[in-house]
Amino acid sequence: MPMSIIFADHGQVKALLLPAVGGYEPFNPLSEHTLPDLRRYGIDYRPYLDKLTAGTPSYDLGAPINFNARVDASGAREVGQWWEPEPWGTWTGRDAGLIINFPQNVKTDLVLEVLAGAFVNEKNPQITVQVHVNDVAVGSWNVSYTKGVPLYQTHTVTVPRAVLDKGSPAVIWFRTSNARSPNELGMGGDPRTLGLAVVRLRMFPEPR
Repeated sequence: MPMSIIFADHGQVKALLLPAVGGYEPFNPLSEHTLPDLRRYGIDYRPYLDKLTAGTPSYDLGAPINFNARVDASGAREVGQWWEPEPWGTWTGRDAGLIINFPQNVKTDLVLEVLAGAFVNEKNPQITVQVHVNDVAVGSWNVSYTKGVPLYQTHTVTVPRAVLDKGSPAVIWFRTSNARSPNELGMGGDPRTLGLAVVRLRMFPEPR
């Protein structure tokens, strides 16, 4: 089924129907500024947009979001390909996102800091992670397999204020190239596609 906008009486949009994973998406359903402008037809997205952050508290700048449990109570909500939390953190698939609910308009550039590992090994020696915020590419990092290197490392990118102003709440995506499953590589029966092993994340104002 194609992506569809569902509206109720008086053009009130309350839901979107998404295609199967990997299907064609003409716009980002989590980003307000990419939704088709249908105001001339009396279409109002506000009920749908309000649902995106319903029940999610505001995020306190600088506070750590720990991924060894559900993150909803931390001012964020997971979207995309996240696996179940484990005692150390959470694995992502190829494309994993977060909706961050800031309490008010951010007044400065922010640093996005992520403590994470990756599914890299001798059979899958490197992955690249592209970081997008509100549909804008803000940075990337490479994770390579090297013996003796700590399993988890800190990665940072700067998110310009202008990018944050494009949409509220902010939508962050981690798009991982070369994510594979242990089963694909003949390293066990785990069929999950594994990208990042995320332990902790936080956002804070860029030091001046």
